[in-house]
Amino acid sequence: MNFIISALFITVGLGLQQLLSSRNNPYLGVIMPLLLTIVMTWRYLNGGYNSFLAYVLILGFGWIVLSVEWSNGRKSFKKKQEKELERMRVHDTL
Repeated sequence: MNFIISALFITVGLGLQQLLSSRNNPYLGVIMPLLLTIVMTWRYLNGGYNSFLAYVLILGFGWIVLSVEWSNGRKSFKKKQEKELERMRVHDTL
């Protein structure tokens, strides 16, 4: 059951990262990495991880995954913006 809850949190976190990253403000994509850092540090300080290396590896992997999601979200936003500009140009020429 613990695995299912963890998988659910990861899925919701990645979805939220994608949603926040594809908004107009690019700084919204910083919320999830900051939240990840706070939660991971809290768990490490409370003895949730056996070693500092495990903490650093999980945190680093999380940052990489979230930064890739942020990059994909920004590309998606720019693509939507370009489509909207193209529609406006077509509408102006008619």
